[in-house]
Amino acid sequence: MDNRISISIENFGPIKGPHTIYLNQLMIFSGPSGVGKSYLAMLTHYVYRLVAHPHELLRFFENKKIDFDLLKRDATEERPLICKINTEDLSQWIDSRALAYMRNMLGNSNFQAKIHINF
Repeated sequence: MDNRISISIENFGPIKGPHTIYLNQLMIFSGPSGVGKSYLAMLTHYVYRLVAHPHELLRFFENKKIDFDLLKRDATEERPLICKINTEDLSQWIDSRALAYMRNMLGNSNFQAKIHINF
């Protein structure tokens, strides 16, 4: 089983797709101008940012109106599970945040694409 993070894209700027890329420790995008290298680099950056900075995922809790700090205080060794999250909700949130991130980075609030990030 391949347990790498994958990104599936379709109609992603110049990349019509559908295409799936798998993240690795080193990513090199090469090719002629206008094929979507910068778009992929931006989206890859978003995924690494999501994984490396917990404050990004805390926004999911804020969006769901879950007080993460209160949940942490209630956690004990006997009861380490502090919250159950629907994986479909989290996945949809991550994908929608990826699209919002791309819109922000491109300065285009009308940018549309199909993005799915699979952990």
